[in-house]
Parts: sequence; C-alpha cells; structure tokens
Amino acid sequence: MSTTDLRIVELRPPQVYGGDNQWIFDGVYSLDSELEIALHGNNDLVHDAAFEVAWFNDETNQLRLWGLALFGPDGDPNSVVGVTSIVIDKADTRMVDHTLSVRPAYRNQGIGSALLAWMNAHPLVKGRTFFVNWQSDFTAADDLGEQLLAPTGSGSAPAATPGLQFALKRGYTFEQVERMSVLPLPVDASLLAEFEAEALRKADGYTTLTWHNTLPPEHLGRFADAMTSISADAPRGDMQYQDDLWDAGRVERRLARLLATGYETLITIAIHDATGETAAMTFIAWQSGKLFGQQEETVVLRGHRGHRLGMLLKARNLVALHDVAPTLERIYTWNAEENDYMLSINVTLGFIPAGGNCILQKLL
Repeated sequence: MSTTDLRIVELRPPQVYGGDNQWIFDGVYSLDSELEIALHGNNDLVHDAAFEVAWFNDETNQLRLWGLALFGPDGDPNSVVGVTSIVIDKADTRMVDHTLSVRPAYRNQGIGSALLAWMNAHPLVKGRTFFVNWQSDFTAADDLGEQLLAPTGSGSAPAATPGLQFALKRGYTFEQVERMSVLPLPVDASLLAEFEAEALRKADGYTTLTWHNTLPPEHLGRFADAMTSISADAPRGDMQYQDDLWDAGRVERRLARLLATGYETLITIAIHDATGETAAMTFIAWQSGKLFGQQEETVVLRGHRGHRLGMLLKARNLVALHDVAPTLERIYTWNAEENDYMLSINVTLGFIPAGGNCILQKLL
C-alpha cells in the first residue's frame, strides 16, 4: 500500500446511524471486532454502532472526534483500516484522551503515525498539553516473555505489545497497568450468601438499596458523589488527572444513554444510617439478549472503608443479577493493578485475570 493512497477523514457529532456515514461506523465495528477476536477469541467488548453513535453525539462534558484512515472507496466498510478515537475534556483544558487502532494487515505502513500526526494538528487538539493513551492489546496468555513493569510497582505488560511500543517511540511514558478480569456466571449462590454474611458482620449501621434499570431522582446525587469520589481517590500512579466532578444531571444522562441503546443496569448503593451519607456504590451493565455484561464502577467512599462494603455490595448485586438476567454467562471488569483491596474482592468472587490495558501519558 502506498501512503499516497491513504486518506484521513474527520468525523464529528452529530451523527445518525443509517445515514451517509453508516458505512464508517460499520467499518469501525469491523476493525474493532477483528482486533478483539484475534486477542480474546470473541468480540464481546466491541460496542455496536447504535451505542457508539449515542456516546459520540453527547458532548455535554467532552468534545468527540474520530479520525478514520481510509484505503479504498467511500461506502465500503472494509476501507476503514485505522481509527483514532479522541475525547477532548471540557473541564480540564489540558487533556486529550485517545485510542488508536490499525488493522493487523495494514500495520507498519505509517498509518498509525499518520493518524497521530493528524490528531496533533487538529484545531481542537492544538494547544493541549496532557495526552492520555490507552493500549489494550495484551492478554493473560502474554504473561510469558520479557515484561515492562509499571512505574507504580504493580502490574506489567509484555514488552512486545505493539501499541505500547508504538506509543513509547513517540514520546509517551508508560504509567499504569489496568487488569482485565472475567467472572464466569453463575456464581454459586451458597458462596455469595457466605460472602454477604461475612461482610454484614462488619457493615452494621448501613442500608443497601438495589435498582434494576432505574435510579430514583433522589438517589442520582448519591451516584454522582460516588463517581466524583472515584476520580479523587482511585489509584492513578503519576497520571496527571484532575478530579472529574459529577452531578445528578450527568448521571441521569449516562443511564438514559445506556437504556436507549438496549442496555440494562443494576445499581446497588450503601447509605450510612447515622448520617445519610452515600457510603458505597456498585454498578453492572449488560446489553439485552447478550451473554455477557460489564462490572462498571465500584467505590467505597473515604470515611466508610473497613466495613466490607465493597464485598457486601458486589455480592448483593450478583444475587440480583442472577434473578433478573439468569442467562448471562460472564462479567468483565477492570481494576488498577495497585488496587489491592478491590482486586482481592474480585479474586474471592471468582474473577479470573484475562489481560489488561497499558495507560500512557505525554506531557508537553
């Protein structure tokens, strides 16, 4: 392939699936599926076009931008040979969060470099000084061979990971590893009951509430408190993040987008009886008709730790999950490798390591 035949096309909101750009969304889905099947043997973690469009069009908190590397005629999804997905934070005027993918057959031909140069020159990106890059192209099977240890001292990634090497050669620094884990379902009911009973012995003075596909308006703020706590307290190594502030409206928009794109949700929140404060939250989402789901955020707020609330909420949410979605076969989750507390809960519940993400940054 000659790079003179390559062109990069910009995609910005708003977009409608089924319009002139449907083939682009289909092409990105095809590209992502090819990569995920090669990596994990399935495309569970590839969002469909309806989901992508819904998230792409929401610019309340972040600006969205895609760069598509095209080789071939317009209208052909197979012409999409590379993509960079860019999120430009509105609150943190330094920050650009991006991923970059190239079909394996087209790697080492300058496509990734061309996409990165295009991104850096884009008017929405120029002047930004904090770049976050996610690379997820390694699995648990890659634990053999030379490893690069994360500077946090927890977790490592295979030195030969293509995306990691690509970013390192372009001035990014490897900062953190996020472990991907998968939980086979169902979890034995007697084990969950045992875990719950053990946690309850230390969780006196807390009330838990669980909701399926809804969250009453009076509890949106509780969810927002938990999300803000994650940004302030979650392990992040030397990543130069600012706190990410949530409010009830942002929570409501997120849950509405999930429901609108065919997702179901289970949310369990713990409330401290004496003060009425939000103490902890956990959240699972899955797409109706699919066999898998994702364990989204789990957090125990500072001041309420040490009461086994993390285990209590996760166990109760899994019990509720079996009641409302008994056909699910697996749940995926991600945790910073230095988050020993949450990882220990996950391992106890039966989560199995399945690979991970490299998180890199570049400061200008």
